[in-house]
This record gives sequence, structure tokens and C-alpha cells, in this order.
Amino acid sequence: MHDNITRVPRECISTYSIFSQEEAHFVEGWKNRSLDEDVNFLSPWSFQDSAKLNGHPYTGLLNIYDGGGYSVTLGNTAKKSRKILKQLKDHGWVDRPTSAIFVEFTVYNANVNLFASVVLLLEGSANGAFFPYPVISPIRLYEFIDGKGLLLVITYIIFVLVLLY
Repeated sequence: MHDNITRVPRECISTYSIFSQEEAHFVEGWKNRSLDEDVNFLSPWSFQDSAKLNGHPYTGLLNIYDGGGYSVTLGNTAKKSRKILKQLKDHGWVDRPTSAIFVEFTVYNANVNLFASVVLLLEGSANGAFFPYPVISPIRLYEFIDGKGLLLVITYIIFVLVLLY
């Protein structure tokens, strides 16, 4: 057999559904937690609901996700982040039943006073392939900082006066 054919998955995984998602707490390596072990809710192996993650339903290309799941916060430096990612990779955090991987971060460009909220979504299909779905949302949070601030305030006041009239 050709190499490309031998790497094709032999089995399919059932499709994701909000109503049938995994919500159990595991220990490292997706092993079942024994009953006498305490649940560490900060562990990437413990399920966190959308309320705990401040999440909301998210629509991707293949599914709608409820905002909860197995979450990990990466470090605030590249070195710390690489270390965490290596640990996750070594223990199989992303495996065949993984339905989606969300990577969320915010960047700021001081030159143009613009934030960008970035959501990189990788959605897993039943045959094991992952499809990328990036969403980049630019946001201007500091509107009154530069020289246009006074003009903007005056424009807003005129707009409100016109609405009230």
C-alpha cells in the first residue's frame, strides 16, 4: 500500500453534539480518575462549563459549541507556553475524539491604537481531519486618546441632541 493510504484513519469518530459532549474529570493522559482523588478544576484534564470559562455558544464551520470544555491557559512568555504545549502533547491532550481546539488571544497595535481579538478554531471531523476557522475582530477601545478625541465628543453630543429633538 502507498504511504498516504496507510496513514488514513481506519475508524470514524461519532460527530460532536452539545447534548452528548464529554463532561467527565480525568487525570493526566485521559485516564479515569479514581473516586478518592480530588478534582483539580484548574487541570486541563477537568471539564469546565461555559459559566466557569465565561464562554458563550460559538458557531464554527461544522458545529455549534456551548462554550465549555477542557481548557488550558498558556504562559505569558513563549518559553512557558512551549513548555505547557509540550506537556500536553506528551500526554496526548489532543486525541482522536477531540472535536475542536480554540486558541483565543488579544493583540494591541499602539501605532494605530487598535486591539484585535483573535479566535483560531480547528474543528475535527468524523474522519479525523481538522479544518481551520480563524476569526479576527478589530476593536478600538481608546477612542478619545489622539487629537480626534475632542471632535469625537462633540460629534457624539450633536448626535444625542438630534436624537432627542
